[in-house]
Amino acid sequence: MTLTIVDAMNVIGSRPQTRWWRDRDQAMRNFIEDLTEWGTAQLEAGDDVLIVFDGDPVSGLDDAPLPLIFAERPGPDGADDLIVEIVEDDEDPETIVVITSDAGLRGRLANLGARVDSVSTLLRQIPR
Repeated sequence: MTLTIVDAMNVIGSRPQTRWWRDRDQAMRNFIEDLTEWGTAQLEAGDDVLIVFDGDPVSGLDDAPLPLIFAERPGPDGADDLIVEIVEDDEDPETIVVITSDAGLRGRLANLGARVDSVSTLLRQIPR
């Protein structure tokens, strides 16, 4: 079983065509919608998925079809810190894949045993 953790704001930020900066909350809801088919397939295959967002919870995601969490610590690295904590606390970090193109986060994960895939790897698998 693999756990795929998605650094959501990093992925959303890599998709300028979504114009996420105009309505961040809607971009987050749209992202979950875009990710649902991919995430559901992962879950049906027996793998786990966790979407990690920076910032406060957004209305309309209370009953999201995929597991997601919001970093409690505010700030731009809140989700990064939470992702690192999840990997550090896992008994088998080699079974974790983190989707991010954030160089700082990639560096922090380098010695923890988790595999890191780029955002482009995920974007090839979901609708745009």
